[in-house]
Amino acid sequence: MRFNYTGTNSLGQKVDGKVTAVSRDNAQEMLAKDGITILEIDLDDEDLGFLEKFNIFNKPSATDLIIFCKQMHALLRSGVPIIRAINIVGNSCKNGKLSITLSNIATRLEAGYAFAISIQRYSNIFPKLLSALINVGEQTGTLDKTFDQVASHLEKEQETKKRIKSATRYPILVVCAIAIALAIMNMVVIPAFSGFFAQFKAELPMATKILIAFSQFTVDYWWMVLLGIIGGIIFLISYVKTPIGRFMWDRYKIQIPLVGSIIERSLLSRFASSFALCFRTGIPLLEAIALIAETCDNAYMEKKILEMKNNIERGESMTIAAKNTKLFNSLVLQMILIGEESGELDRLLEEVANFYEQELDYDIKQLSSLIEPILISVMATMVLILALGIFLPMWELAKVAGAK
Repeated sequence: MRFNYTGTNSLGQKVDGKVTAVSRDNAQEMLAKDGITILEIDLDDEDLGFLEKFNIFNKPSATDLIIFCKQMHALLRSGVPIIRAINIVGNSCKNGKLSITLSNIATRLEAGYAFAISIQRYSNIFPKLLSALINVGEQTGTLDKTFDQVASHLEKEQETKKRIKSATRYPILVVCAIAIALAIMNMVVIPAFSGFFAQFKAELPMATKILIAFSQFTVDYWWMVLLGIIGGIIFLISYVKTPIGRFMWDRYKIQIPLVGSIIERSLLSRFASSFALCFRTGIPLLEAIALIAETCDNAYMEKKILEMKNNIERGESMTIAAKNTKLFNSLVLQMILIGEESGELDRLLEEVANFYEQELDYDIKQLSSLIEPILISVMATMVLILALGIFLPMWELAKVAGAK
């Protein structure tokens, strides 16, 4: 295998290059004999098979990070040195990218870098909140407990996301089924009836004419319709990727009827839980707020949280700053106030997170019962349109034929 390396030679000059060896340790031994001190060494992508390359470019999932944190907690609690613990976890990782990243982090630790700084180097894999908590854990000597707390935090976030996906899966599938049914009726069913009506050369109602004209346009210019749909999707995706587009979309998401409240409560629950975790581990208040803003995955919520941070910097209490964001209800604001006055803000923030989770559970349970009448109304409207546009003329034609 070939490895890319960066290091310093005996003169203290920075050098880099490639070396062929049977393993990473063997490569380091070979370079050490040449008087090179390794700063970083990575496996060359060209030496990887297709499946391994594909695996390496797969970003670790939340489950991978949870397992990583739990394994690190167990090893560090048992007294295993941190570098050996990272190598053990890295060798057992199923995700190739995480495995190689942990190996690189272990190399940097051997070179004298701090764990938190090494983690920060891979911000595309590890959340910034994790590196900040690890930094505190290193300084206080509670790194094992930090990994345990992070694992519990990530598990709670993952469970919330799963519940939201589960709650929205049914309506999404139904809407997709309705869209497919409309497409089939428009391109297959209505044209068949159109040919039937043409045989009688009778005057058709306006609703029927509109249906047939729209169907005829879709059949004749289906490629234009398809290009329009694809173009619209590409435009929306491109727009959402822009700063203003993402902000507008994230703001709209929490205002969507029925689903918006679920998304908003999940974000607020995540905010409160993350805040409590940061506060409990000793991260300064303003730094904690800035970290949470970066990791909330919602541009609109991020803006509101940063406004809250700015107001606190100006001298406002956390309760007043939180009130000015208009994100929290009076009960939550009261709990934050009590937490500030009693010095138990972390415990009260956990209560806030639990409060939002309870409301989230209730909203998810009510979602199906609220959506079903809407979906039934949509189906009824479709049947009504078909009845007025297709079956009503058929009945009229049947009456005329019977009269003759």
